[in-house]
Amino acid sequence: MSSIIQTSIDTRLRELENISSQLEINSTNIEISKMKSDQEGEASRYYQLHNQIKSYTMANSLIQKLYVYYPNLEFVVGDKGYFRAKDYYLIENGLRDEGYSKWKSELSGIKKNGFQFRDGELYYFAKIPYNELVGNTAVIVLQVDSASLSSILNQSNQGVEGDASAILAEGNTVFVLSSEKARALFRSLPEDILLSNGMHTWDKYFCATRDSEYGNLRYITCMEQSIQMGIVYRARKVTALVLFLWIFIAIGLSLRAIYVNNQPLEMLIQRIGVEGEQNPLDWDEFKILNRVIDSSRKSKEEQEIQKQKIEAAFLTNIISAELTDNQSIFLMMQQLDIEFLYPKFQLVLWRVKEKEKKEAIEKIKRKYSDGKGAPYSVILTRYQEDLLVLYNFDSSVTSEMILKDILSYMEALHNASTTLVAMGGVYDELSDIVRSYLQAGQTLLLHRGETGVFHYKEGFSIERNKTKYNLNLMREFTRSLAEHNYEEADRLADELIEKYVFNEQRSYVAKSRRYALINSIIDEITYVEQSNHFFSGEEFITKISQEKEISGLKEKVHLVLRELKKQYGKSGVFQSKQISKQALSIIQEEYRNPMIGLYSLSAELGVSNTYLSTNFKEINGVGIVQCINQLRIEKAKELLKNTRMNLKEIAAYVGFSSDVSFIRVFKQYENRTPGKI
Repeated sequence: MSSIIQTSIDTRLRELENISSQLEINSTNIEISKMKSDQEGEASRYYQLHNQIKSYTMANSLIQKLYVYYPNLEFVVGDKGYFRAKDYYLIENGLRDEGYSKWKSELSGIKKNGFQFRDGELYYFAKIPYNELVGNTAVIVLQVDSASLSSILNQSNQGVEGDASAILAEGNTVFVLSSEKARALFRSLPEDILLSNGMHTWDKYFCATRDSEYGNLRYITCMEQSIQMGIVYRARKVTALVLFLWIFIAIGLSLRAIYVNNQPLEMLIQRIGVEGEQNPLDWDEFKILNRVIDSSRKSKEEQEIQKQKIEAAFLTNIISAELTDNQSIFLMMQQLDIEFLYPKFQLVLWRVKEKEKKEAIEKIKRKYSDGKGAPYSVILTRYQEDLLVLYNFDSSVTSEMILKDILSYMEALHNASTTLVAMGGVYDELSDIVRSYLQAGQTLLLHRGETGVFHYKEGFSIERNKTKYNLNLMREFTRSLAEHNYEEADRLADELIEKYVFNEQRSYVAKSRRYALINSIIDEITYVEQSNHFFSGEEFITKISQEKEISGLKEKVHLVLRELKKQYGKSGVFQSKQISKQALSIIQEEYRNPMIGLYSLSAELGVSNTYLSTNFKEINGVGIVQCINQLRIEKAKELLKNTRMNLKEIAAYVGFSSDVSFIRVFKQYENRTPGKI
């Protein structure tokens, strides 16, 4: 278990290190760090870097705080905005300036990049000495969210009774625990266990310790011996039973082989229907049998079953690990040969009463499997005794259409009176699959004890963390602006201003939040100005920047959003064609790259998955995945005819992740296997 925890957390810490590396080579960061005074820079540089840092923070739950300190300028640009160093310090320390000089001195004196502990918290520091003569010209500071680390430990121990895990800091002090109940256990552990790697026995526990690759961290997991030995005894019984069954099967197969080999070869060939140009008497009967067995193993039915199992494991892993990083999920898709054809996702939870649960869930899975002609694809898995259904569909499919299908499935089951179904929100990012699941889970809690189908709605009273909910409002608002969905941003504006900006007693926090809101709108005004040269947003920027009252700010925000919708629409058609043309050009150049797809293209072009998918299909008459596959198949046909490359080599050359995937897609487009070319 400790090795699993080490791999999981070290991977997440490596992501933070990569984020810092990207910031180090960020061109805007380099420009600012080389300035002699902050008056030399334009506000747009600070905006640009602040927005980049903010996007990193929003995309990675492990980041609690991220900023860049410029000692020569005495200036800070971070996820909360950009400030003079002293103003930033005051905001972070409750308007107290004690320790300011020490803070500056420590940051300026950073000698080495890496994870370090400061005041009981884990930080990643990176110095940027672009000019060795003047020392550090910039220092990147990233604070790790210990609550997120605790959540990872808790998830790893979930469902395993008696397990407790912790992360130890320098001096073997407890940094993070999987639960508060584990605190007394780890405080009482002998020092020799804490200091050495490996498996140890102490009292009634097995304890495993492992060093992290980062920051002098150490992972430790303790498991109750009685529970673990019980698992071992059960495993031994299962192993013995499986061994006995294999012996029985082997005896049966041996008898069958003897019987078959005693038949005349000619009769054997006739029964299995093998044809060839050579005399059958010259054939090796074992080669014939092996060929038939191999063909049987690769039958369509078995491949479909295997595909469903892989997809179920993929979805379970995303939910259990709470993966919210697009790149990590996309890499997992590539490794498991999973492909989403459509840009939108929605998670649906089915819950059935305990007495009928197993039978009902199997019936539901069969109904979904039978729905081959549905205008969407689904992935199903059983998770924590519920059935999870991940829908993948395009813009032409609505939640109402999915609801209609769910109701028809419930009628066919004849147990609608004992079934509760919750539908999460609809999103177009892989990173929001977990979000849709959590929303469906909230809906189940709200309607506990009821039956029927229920949609998730914003603003549930069961929201556990009001601050987190208000922060989600800000994320929704900025996401809507980034996707140019001004109607949705307009809908969120009033609640955001009331609950996020002005519902804060600390004036310096309220001020920074107002700046964050205004900055996000100014960024969008600047973007629309660049795409529509007849539009000038200077007047709107002035109005919204000077407004300090809640009613006036609401009015100005609504005014700006309506104008943005109007002006963006004038340049939308031209921009759509340009984006589609860029996407097609990238596909034609890079279709052999196994990582290329809807999600990598949308990230590269800076647009949403839904926008790119819909736009590309409208202009080119074919979807992005279909376009990539068509190019790969055409190139593969050329190689099959003109080279001696085998299927595995051709599959890798044209960009397929495996030869199995290549054969499946080839048959889908050509109605024949590549071996028949």
